[in-house]
Amino acid sequence: MFTEYFGGKSIWVKTYKMIHRSISKYFAKNKNEYRIIVDIIKSRKKLYFNWYKTRNFEILKKIVIKQGAEYATMAYLLQKKFGSVIILGADHHKMSFFYQFGSKNISTLYIKKKYAT
Repeated sequence: MFTEYFGGKSIWVKTYKMIHRSISKYFAKNKNEYRIIVDIIKSRKKLYFNWYKTRNFEILKKIVIKQGAEYATMAYLLQKKFGSVIILGADHHKMSFFYQFGSKNISTLYIKKKYAT
């Protein structure tokens, strides 16, 4: 598992909590950046409804921030262990913002595909 490779679950949880706080503060401070979250919610609306059975924006916003913190945590741990890293993404490219949030030395390359979410 990813967590085991990077020091265990306790390292993951500690790093995740730190990054989650940072992302939450960032969006609280930069209200105009909510467009990033709105774009992600719009692009994954059907997927989120299938997973969480809600269309409530406040709930979906929290979900995006939690997922984003996971992406940023992965980026942070990858960069810490390997330095500069390229991530090949196969999920939705709009999530790449969060990889960049975790580390400025992360580059992302996304497979382009048509999403039917």
